[in-house]
Amino acid sequence: YVSGQIGRDANMKLVAEREAQIVQAFENLKAVLEAAGGTLADIVDVTTFHTDMRDLPLFMEVRDRYLNTHPLPAWTAVGAH
Repeated sequence: YVSGQIGRDANMKLVAEREAQIVQAFENLKAVLEAAGGTLADIVDVTTFHTDMRDLPLFMEVRDRYLNTHPLPAWTAVGAH
């Protein structure tokens, strides 16, 4: 299990631009998995929290760059404030 990956860089600074923030979250997820001996291909389920649900198309575009297995892992998107 991996949890709590967000768009913060190695210095814990929040990445400002939306796409870059999503990319950073996936890079963080990738790093944690690799440190544990896994890969992004090992993911079976993803739950994401979004402050603006209009960002879902952008999130899906970035997600598909990182999670390119077939079938894709299950995914639940939650709107949050």
